[in-house]
Amino acid sequence: MDYSIFQGVEIPSLKMENSSLKDTDLSESKLVNACFSGCNLQNAIFNSSDLSKADFRNAKNYYLDPQYTKIRNAKFSMPEAMSLLSALEIIVE
Repeated sequence: MDYSIFQGVEIPSLKMENSSLKDTDLSESKLVNACFSGCNLQNAIFNSSDLSKADFRNAKNYYLDPQYTKIRNAKFSMPEAMSLLSALEIIVE
C-alpha cells in the first residue's frame, strides 16, 4: 500500500495490520477504530485526521501531531509512542 492516497475518506474500523504504508496520504480522513498494528508508516501523512480509538501498537516510523490529529483513546506501544512528543518540540532524556 506504499504511495497510496486515502485523503478525505471515511473508513470506520479500517484494518491494515502488518502492512507497509510508506509515503501514504491519509490526511483529512476519518479512520475511527482503525488498526495500523505492526505497520510501517514511514512518511505517512495524517494531518487533520480523526484517529480516535485507532490501534498503533507495534507500528513504526509514524509521526502524528496531537495538535492537528485526533488521537483520543488511540493505542500505542513503547518506544514508538515517544514520537508523539516530537511535535511538542521538547527534549526527553
